[in-house]
Amino acid sequence: MPPLQKLTGPAAKGISVKSGILVIDDMPDQLQLQKTILEVNNYEVFTAVGGRVALEILREVTPQLILLDVHMQDMSGPEFLDELEATQPEIFNHVPIVFLTATDAVPAGKVTGLIRKPLDINAFLSDVQRYIEKGNLRVT
Repeated sequence: MPPLQKLTGPAAKGISVKSGILVIDDMPDQLQLQKTILEVNNYEVFTAVGGRVALEILREVTPQLILLDVHMQDMSGPEFLDELEATQPEIFNHVPIVFLTATDAVPAGKVTGLIRKPLDINAFLSDVQRYIEKGNLRVT
């Protein structure tokens, strides 16, 4: 297997990124894939296997972006958003949150956007950078 290479995005253009991103998914293989793609492109990545673990991580870390799976076993993406809004409104109100999902129907209103699985790596990296730059503009 060839070594991993930088693909596209800011790191490929020589721009130093080091933006902290929290990826929340209950499937460890998906978490590892997303983490690898982002780290190879110079992002600092935190991962959480499920919403409850993510809430604990967010007590210690304030990322620049949260990538959130919609369907998880311990709590759904929308349940995570409700809990985050109730317990850590400063993060909910200031950090862009993007659903990362294979589902077609996602609730709007409490997220900044959506990235579809399976991932097209170049589009994924472009979307991540766009959402970080765009900041916390909720989809209505």
